[in-house]
Amino acid sequence: CSAALHMLCLPRPVAVVPEGVWKCPACEPLPLSETWCAAQENALSLEPKTPLWVLDKSGLWAEAAVLRLDVDEAGRRAVYIRYKGFSAKYNETVEVGIGRIRPKAAGPPVIKEAPDGIYLV
Repeated sequence: CSAALHMLCLPRPVAVVPEGVWKCPACEPLPLSETWCAAQENALSLEPKTPLWVLDKSGLWAEAAVLRLDVDEAGRRAVYIRYKGFSAKYNETVEVGIGRIRPKAAGPPVIKEAPDGIYLV
C-alpha cells in the first residue's frame, strides 16, 4: 500500500527501524499456524525469558518474553511481559488463559480478510 507510517504513531510504536523491507501487518500477514487454542495457555510453562506471541492492549500480536510469572491465592496465573524491541514502558501484565498468549512456535493466529476488505484478528 502507499501508507506512510511514523514509527511513534503506530498503535504500538516501533523503537527501531525494522531491517529489510517492512510492511504493515494488514498488507503482509506473518506466516501463521492454527495448531494452538486459547485453552492450552494454562498448560504453558512460563519461566522467565520464555518467548511468546502476546496480544497487546491495542489488539496487535507481537513477540514478547516473560519477565515474571505471578500466581494469586486462587491459583490464577498472570505473566509480566516485555515486548521485543520496545521500551520498558510498554511492559504489561497479561492474564493466562484468556486467549492473549501463544507459544513462539505456534505463531500469531491467522488473520482473515472479510469480504469488505477489512482485516480481522
